[in-house]
Amino acid sequence: MRLDAPSSLHAVGQLAGDPGPGGITFGTSFVEWTFSQPDVFGFIAVRNNGNPPLVRCDGFFGVFGCVFPGPIPFYVIDGADPRLTEYAWHVKQALLSTLHGLFSPLTRTTNEATIKANGDTACPRNRIPPPGPQTCDEYPFRSTLQGAAALPNNGRTFPGCLLEHRLPIGRPFQGAGWSACRINPNHNSAGGNSLGLFYRTQRVLDGDQFWVGVINV
Repeated sequence: MRLDAPSSLHAVGQLAGDPGPGGITFGTSFVEWTFSQPDVFGFIAVRNNGNPPLVRCDGFFGVFGCVFPGPIPFYVIDGADPRLTEYAWHVKQALLSTLHGLFSPLTRTTNEATIKANGDTACPRNRIPPPGPQTCDEYPFRSTLQGAAALPNNGRTFPGCLLEHRLPIGRPFQGAGWSACRINPNHNSAGGNSLGLFYRTQRVLDGDQFWVGVINV
């Protein structure tokens, strides 16, 4: 049946309870379409009640929010953004060498010890850096279970990363491991901020998976 009439769409859900700060709760949802044109047929509401998708709500990130936890979210880095150019280039090279993110998802971790171990493995602070303002960027991100500490002996870098003296040059389809590259510090910082924004807007919590993609590079 086709209805040529003004309409509105809204979603309604029912939660098990208020998650509170730092809490998680689940519920179900349904979608309702409302068609209204009083001069013709008054008011019609159509509700989708079959197999309602699961909703997860949480009190993390300082604000209450909900997502559909079934689909795995995609973190897209746009190399056309001048704030992210070198960051996007490094992540693209890493993905081309078949590190986790494109062909298999990453898994976020909030464990501080794991995050530190990943960072210390890929970008150790006790090494004297080569001359220049660049800072060390690692992939997979240190806030993931696939970070450098998971496979500490499988590191790689890429031409122009200024780390060829410490790591072997990566190659396409090389396989699991990690990469490090010295990049513009502003791009490095902006990349970290964009990842954090992705975590917040997509409600990516500890143990959640996500994909990574790069465009315009």
